[in-house]
Amino acid sequence: KEYTELENMLADGGAPGVPRDTWRFGVQDRLELHAAVARGLLDDSLEHSSSTGISEEAMRYLASVASFYVLYPRENSSDKDSKALVEHFSFQHIPLVRMLANVLLNGSSSSKALACITVSNLVNYQKDALNSGDPFEAEFAQEMYGILKSLFSMLENVHLMDQEYRSASILHALRAISNLLMVKDENLINMILQSELVSLLPALFDSMFGDDSPSISSDADYANLLQCFVIVMRNYVTVSQIATQEKAADAAESALPTVLKLMMACIYGLNDCPRLGVGHLRPKLLPIMKHSFVLVIRTLLGSHARAERTVNWGGVPKT
Repeated sequence: KEYTELENMLADGGAPGVPRDTWRFGVQDRLELHAAVARGLLDDSLEHSSSTGISEEAMRYLASVASFYVLYPRENSSDKDSKALVEHFSFQHIPLVRMLANVLLNGSSSSKALACITVSNLVNYQKDALNSGDPFEAEFAQEMYGILKSLFSMLENVHLMDQEYRSASILHALRAISNLLMVKDENLINMILQSELVSLLPALFDSMFGDDSPSISSDADYANLLQCFVIVMRNYVTVSQIATQEKAADAAESALPTVLKLMMACIYGLNDCPRLGVGHLRPKLLPIMKHSFVLVIRTLLGSHARAERTVNWGGVPKT
């Protein structure tokens, strides 16, 4: 029933009483319809996940919804009790998380690109809700880590994707990873710190920016990708300071040389790039990247200072 109502509403050019040329605003007054469609969409998408067509249609809808809060924030709604459209798709809903992970692993190139956008935007929009409750249950932490593992797998095999989707997929995958690193759950953080993230990124960087790699056609993608690498590394170092498992803390410490080297390679890559279009973006992005590097150094120095203060120097022989 809900699908039929939605199809009829869009086919008629608007909701009842709403002028045809402004039907998009009318849709916002009937968010309960989208909520009903969302439940059916997720169930159907999971049931028919092997169908490329259904997967792509589902991802087009979800990616659009995940971006809708930019156009129609809650404060502009005519109904004070209504939710922004994106809020009907909770990232704490395990079937949604599993569907996105499945698309990242098995979807078409276009579906994978849309899944990266969806994960990045939903986590960014809902990170306060994810961080405000009790610690994740073990099952949900594993599901969240499953999304990360799916993103890693997609990045490892990005060379198999259609060329037109590669840059966008990598860009949004890095943003998704960066946003997931801001979810402050101890179990999830400990798993991330022991993952293959830091070993994966240098190889990905070399494949995109190395001397023998094909050039990235878009100057904006070239510059923004470099910035995304830096932000992922900055967030990785930040969360490493709250690791609660010794193995996770040791893994993060061992990764530091790679992290710092990659951050510097990105900064020099943007600073020295001769492309005119990249040069226009340099004044905006380079200070942000340098600031991120400084924050990492300050974080590491602060961590070292805290460790120094915990030493019982009274029992240390004077030299």
